[in-house]
Amino acid sequence: MYRADGRLRVRASLAEELGVSEGTIRNLFEDYLTEMEKDCEQARELSVALLKEWLVKYKFKQWTHTETSGTVVTKEMKEQSAVDIARTLNDPSRWHSHGSGISMEVLQTELKLKIEDFGQEPKQGAVVNYHSLMQDYMDKLGHVGAVHFYGQYIPYLTGR
Repeated sequence: MYRADGRLRVRASLAEELGVSEGTIRNLFEDYLTEMEKDCEQARELSVALLKEWLVKYKFKQWTHTETSGTVVTKEMKEQSAVDIARTLNDPSRWHSHGSGISMEVLQTELKLKIEDFGQEPKQGAVVNYHSLMQDYMDKLGHVGAVHFYGQYIPYLTGR
């Protein structure tokens, strides 16, 4: 998301740096910038659409009432919240970075996402126990890594 939106800001910063108008920059690089901006706009909108779809379908699946007023949450409310979150995450001027994580605390306080913390007891113990059991099983089979979900174990690296 960062790269797409960041590229859209290139023209303005380049014009400012060179002391010319954005129109001059556009004239110099018109074809290139037009195609690049289209690609960036499409990438930005795709990332928003994908995140909106995922949030509504999975994250907001059991969100039925607002926390403060108890109002019934409609599909439109879920979609609007998802778009707001996606657009916020898609703003590089806010995050000043690409490729580094955003803390759980920021997601909870600034984006108002409810996140279950698996680092807290008693879940932490269950996660550690599962990891130990999985590691022992992979070692026994000689697998370096595997994907495990209900009813399936798929090794992706073998031979230690």
